[in-house]
Order: sequence, then C-alpha cells, then structure tokens
Amino acid sequence: MSSLIRPLVYPAPYNDESPASYLSRLKDANVYNSIGWLFELEGSAFSFSPAKLYQALLGESWTGYSSIKETVAPVCLAVPKLLNMKTFRCCPYCLRERLYHRVFWQLQTSVACWKHG
Repeated sequence: MSSLIRPLVYPAPYNDESPASYLSRLKDANVYNSIGWLFELEGSAFSFSPAKLYQALLGESWTGYSSIKETVAPVCLAVPKLLNMKTFRCCPYCLRERLYHRVFWQLQTSVACWKHG
C-alpha cells in the first residue's frame, strides 16, 4: 500500500469533490508534475481506484476528507460496476463556476447535471 505525503500547501476539499480531483488540485497547488509525487510507494504499484484514493485521503487528517465523508463515501465505495471508469464525465457549466470534479459525475446512472440539465 502507498501512503500519502503531506505537501506544503493543502486546500480544503469541496463538499462533493472526487478524490482524484482533490489530488489534482494538491498537485497543482504544490507545482508537482503528477499526483504520484504525493504518494510514498511501499511495495506494489499504487491503484488509482476511487475507493483506494478515498481511503488514502480519509486516512490523513490534514486532507479534510473526514468532514465530507458522508457525501463522497457512497460513490467512492460503491460497487465498481456502478461507476463509469471508462470516460470522463463533467458539466462545463459547473466547471466554469468552480474548477473541480464532482464525485457524482462518475456514477453510471448520471446522464445529466442535476443543476444545469
């Protein structure tokens, strides 16, 4: 398993932010080339599954993920067949409002933005 390294800059997560989005924002805030720099590898290669990323973030108090776990956990810990992992879904209007990836966009049942249609 890989452990998360505490970077110098770590913003609070948004209430519905996907783990990959949060790690991407951490990468950008600390001017890293990839999110791989945020992990200390211990043994086997790290998996970027939503569940593993969520568990890594939840395991570190500085990430703030414990404060949003009720919102994010149901999606991140869902059965993999309920998640769309083949394509990247997003709402361009939501992204213009605030630049982060919402965790609910990766649900198979998500076909349109609940806010913008």
